Amino acid sequence: MNHESLESFLHLDRIDIGGLTIENPKPEKELPFDAERDISEEDWKKMQEIFQEYYDIASWDFLLDQSVNIQLLFPSRQAEFKMDDSVWKGAQQMIRSSRENSDWYNFTLQASSIKLIFRERYAELKLDESAWQGMKQELEKYRNKPSDWYCFGFQSLSMKTLFPSCQTELGLDESVWQGMMQELEDLRKNSSWGSFSAQAKNMKLLFPDRQVKLGLNNSDWQGMRQRLEGFLKDSEWYDFSVQALNMQILSAEEAYINDQGERVINMRKPKVDLHQEKTPMPVIRNF
Repeated sequence: MNHESLESFLHLDRIDIGGLTIENPKPEKELPFDAERDISEEDWKKMQEIFQEYYDIASWDFLLDQSVNIQLLFPSRQAEFKMDDSVWKGAQQMIRSSRENSDWYNFTLQASSIKLIFRERYAELKLDESAWQGMKQELEKYRNKPSDWYCFGFQSLSMKTLFPSCQTELGLDESVWQGMMQELEDLRKNSSWGSFSAQAKNMKLLFPDRQVKLGLNNSDWQGMRQRLEGFLKDSEWYDFSVQALNMQILSAEEAYINDQGERVINMRKPKVDLHQEKTPMPVIRNF
């Protein structure tokens, strides 16, 4: 071995390996809210108790709402709640009453809850063209001046849940976004954190591609968490569940309504495995 070869051998740190580096994976950022992490077993039992209370007094409206809250917060625990035929009959009677009274706002919200809970029986409601037109008239009432962008958010979200293929008829354009943003800013200024979280949640589900533009900051999250803790302290378990779901959707990396009208909440976006073994392409030989 000559002198130059020996020097190269002894000084391996001089070898250029093409700029390759080994990096440890970055830890995932902690989510602002996660029901699995932030709702205790004791809280869960209280949420069960309020569900049972609504069942015992046949308060079908609140019972369905609470069932949706629980289903989306804890999908794996939905089976712990009885949704028997008496609930279905009560729900039918409730929505029939709303329709007879032309109460299209409550009709729409109730119908969307029924769809989310009774997916296989939802078609029995037979929502026809007259029902659709009634819901659209209600939506336009909130769009027209003086606008009510808070109620508009609930009405349009429920309609998108009921008729996902008719989203273009909802007219969710730039003027709607700006109007809802102004409402959100007013709620922020007034520290109305319960309504703020509901408005922001509706906007995220209606405009999933614009969630970054909601501009939620640490102060917003602090206000929303204080509102949640207030409901907890006062044992307002229905309001606690609603607030928790709003925060769960806002905290999720991905939340949207799919083509079946279901609300999809991914706390972490599914990651694409770049190292997944690829199936080798067949070798084609030309003769």
